[in-house]
Amino acid sequence: MCLIPWHATPTTRRKPVAARPPSTWRFYETKFKRSCAEQVPNKWSWWVTRGGGNAIRNFICNGGGAALVSHAILGGTPNHGVQAIPGVNEANEFSGTGPFLKQLNAPKNAQGDEVCGPTRWMTIRSDNNDKFAQPDGLWLGMKGKPTLVGFDGPELKGATNVVIPKIDHRETSYSVPAFEATYKFITGRTPQLAIARQAKVVLNGKLVGMGADPLDATTGNFVNNLPLRGSRLEVFETNAATGQRLGEAVHTQTVGSDGVWGPFTARGDATYEFVIQAAGYATTHIYRSAFARSSQWIHMRPERASEADRAAQSVLSFIRPRGYFDPGRDAMSLDGQSTLPGVPPGAGSASSRLRWNDATQRSVVGVFNGEKVVGLTWPMAQGDTTVLELTD
Repeated sequence: MCLIPWHATPTTRRKPVAARPPSTWRFYETKFKRSCAEQVPNKWSWWVTRGGGNAIRNFICNGGGAALVSHAILGGTPNHGVQAIPGVNEANEFSGTGPFLKQLNAPKNAQGDEVCGPTRWMTIRSDNNDKFAQPDGLWLGMKGKPTLVGFDGPELKGATNVVIPKIDHRETSYSVPAFEATYKFITGRTPQLAIARQAKVVLNGKLVGMGADPLDATTGNFVNNLPLRGSRLEVFETNAATGQRLGEAVHTQTVGSDGVWGPFTARGDATYEFVIQAAGYATTHIYRSAFARSSQWIHMRPERASEADRAAQSVLSFIRPRGYFDPGRDAMSLDGQSTLPGVPPGAGSASSRLRWNDATQRSVVGVFNGEKVVGLTWPMAQGDTTVLELTD
């Protein structure tokens, strides 16, 4: 069995799923047969994270995937839409009353199951903390208006439906309880959850950009997951308490057309600063806590400075790519303040930004539920910005 983590990619984001032709299904089939060829060539297990879930349901139930996929795990997928208001944006793949989700959710048998066999299905959802499964339209820009979708929107009749208290939308795939549920569903065994730390870790990934063309700033500032060809990465070991560099760069790479920046062999007990330079972007200094284990999925992207950023002397972003900040749930602080700027109540924001009118370089500490990341500020006047990125 081959386990394939899957999330929304440029291919799945550029066109609504309902409009995607069978060629897209062939793309999925070809991509993942290649990925699993050396493991189990004819049977896959799919672990889908959030936005890609409906695309994969479509492939499995309508594109021939049922004969190929043994297990499908949908983490936080809005299977019944983010809203189900008749007549509202029904061409969108996340409309519960639109034709795409209506045909996906149509009964598949006499029991009224919404899943197709022989694939085994599991959904993982929050009890009430998923921003895209809310009865109120707050996170959709419709505060006070009923979405006609409940907290149980990600569940599917006929699937094994797992509910985990307090987790947010992203944590339906990335949290420890979600991993435990996924592992048990596929293997029938409880996993060992304690992290076996490695003294040396090998890190790799891609540098990606923004916009339809990552080399052309006029094409937009949305994340595209496309390789940022020609960008340059430098890696420095840092003092974990101050963010100061401990010598010269320990790794340097100018990436090619594939965007790959490694591999880089690091110490498992060390902290690092990753500096990305690319035309049309701010020179971005990314600070991370120590990496416990090797990973080939350390994808990074530089920032583009906004007008408000350029008006400041220095700018710092505190980000949580694998989850959201929830002031009512999480113990967190940034630069000594327990209230994160720009983070409202609830689990709906994954970033906070500080701007200063003082260019003096200094250390800044970000803390989230016990994880601490320390970095230095850099002068925006020279086109630099700082990112403290959480692993949790």
